[in-house]
Amino acid sequence: MDSLRHHHFTIRSSIATPKLSQFSDFHRDVVVQAKHQERVEALGDRCKSGCDVDDEQCNCKMLFGCVREMTSYDIAVLIAGGYLDSNPSSDTYGNFTISDNYLNLYDADDGVIDKLQYLKGRATDANAGNKNICQDVMQNLFSACNPNEETCTDPNSQSFALSAEEVCDAVNTRKKLLFETIGDEFDGFANKFAP
Repeated sequence: MDSLRHHHFTIRSSIATPKLSQFSDFHRDVVVQAKHQERVEALGDRCKSGCDVDDEQCNCKMLFGCVREMTSYDIAVLIAGGYLDSNPSSDTYGNFTISDNYLNLYDADDGVIDKLQYLKGRATDANAGNKNICQDVMQNLFSACNPNEETCTDPNSQSFALSAEEVCDAVNTRKKLLFETIGDEFDGFANKFAP
């Protein structure tokens, strides 16, 4: 038994325990944490949900604020959603994942500029407490692709309702949408002059 203890002791004492500093560069860790804190502060309240799910007035006010910040590009990307090819190495990057002949954009292909102007006119602070106006704005904001899907490749037969948070997340979008696609499908130009 003594030889077993001696063997165990010999093995334990022969294993050098590494210095903690070999595994972690404390100075680098502090710098990384400081950069992370700067990013969090730069985001401000963007990542924080300011409203309870059941607080209609708060959610409506948040929605209206986001609609007022939204651009026509943002609303086009919001509506097209998962029907946009988001793979930068793809030949069709920024274009639709299916032929626009099979994509139903409902009233968005009549012109997102006019649609956004209408919504911004409704999304005033004075209207934030009006449940009917809030519902009207929400009903005019939709996605052609199921927001729970990462990408859509089959023709759509319905539109999908969005939450106020999903609308707010679409403001200042970083998704690419080709100008050619916007011109063909979202500005209403093709429909105004079609025979």
